[in-house]
Amino acid sequence: MLLLYTARLFRQCRKLPNMPRICGRICYTLYVYAMLFVYIRILCS
Repeated sequence: MLLLYTARLFRQCRKLPNMPRICGRICYTLYVYAMLFVYIRILCS
């Protein structure tokens, strides 16, 4: 669920050209953390 929410937020930030770079970096960082979280969860299960 966290991954879907983060991916949607990341896509919204990428669509808007007027958004500052900070928002893009935050969205990208959240996306990377979500991917790592899911990957670690799969490895540990």
